[in-house]
Amino acid sequence: MIWDVVVYISFNICPGSVVVYHVGLSSLRLGFKSRPGRSGASMSGPAEPKIELKNAKVYLHLPDEATRSKILHIDIEHPMINEIIKPKEATYAAGKHGGVFIGLKKEMIERANKALKKKMY
Repeated sequence: MIWDVVVYISFNICPGSVVVYHVGLSSLRLGFKSRPGRSGASMSGPAEPKIELKNAKVYLHLPDEATRSKILHIDIEHPMINEIIKPKEATYAAGKHGGVFIGLKKEMIERANKALKKKMY
């Protein structure tokens, strides 16, 4: 399986948070290991090869009967994300200092490239 990066979402994560716990479980379950020299990497902030998703909304979603949320999780909402990662499709996320890395599978990368050409960002 091929993984690459297209989207970086930056926000602070508490080291003892549920997110960090689940990322650790996902890493073990999916067999991912940190690459040498990359485990302590930090988010690099704005850079020429990065495209900012303006008006992206990031929520810490608490358990709630009205929204049928049963566990604490993070929602990232933006139309372009749905063009890249389809509903019910799984991918890999890992915490980094200052944010979260979201890895994309080969077919997601192809959709992202197609969406970028169409939108002409």
